[in-house]
Amino acid sequence: MAPTSDQQHAINEVSQALQHKARFIYWDDSSHCFAYFRYQDNNKFKQFIKNMKRLARVANGEILEIATDPRFEINGVTLYPMIIKIKNCLCPSYMHLLRKSTDNSKWSPFLFTSNKRRAKTVDYLTNFYTIIRVIMPHLRFHTFRSKL
Repeated sequence: MAPTSDQQHAINEVSQALQHKARFIYWDDSSHCFAYFRYQDNNKFKQFIKNMKRLARVANGEILEIATDPRFEINGVTLYPMIIKIKNCLCPSYMHLLRKSTDNSKWSPFLFTSNKRRAKTVDYLTNFYTIIRVIMPHLRFHTFRSKL
């Protein structure tokens, strides 16, 4: 089955980021497109992730759930998704990117080109969770492990 125009648009945006040597691709809700960080953007990437952690720590925060999804490929490049459910935010592009009919639009994708980098990021974002689980019942952490 051929991809729809929305699916093709999402795939093209991610493909373009990969051509620019992206190491981390994410859905930017404010511009309604995929944005990315390259290896040279390491300091900006670290600040972006620190800001995400801050959002997760706030009681009744913006980040509701953090999960990982099975890897998939675009143009021969393996991507490792970390998906985040953000309050009042829908992202149909993730559903389009996966070419699935199931509604994944509640999840915002954060795509890594390295499984190790994804694992470190998920650990960083969730390492405080066990300590303050009682204080922040709104945050749930799920991991969906695939065979790697």
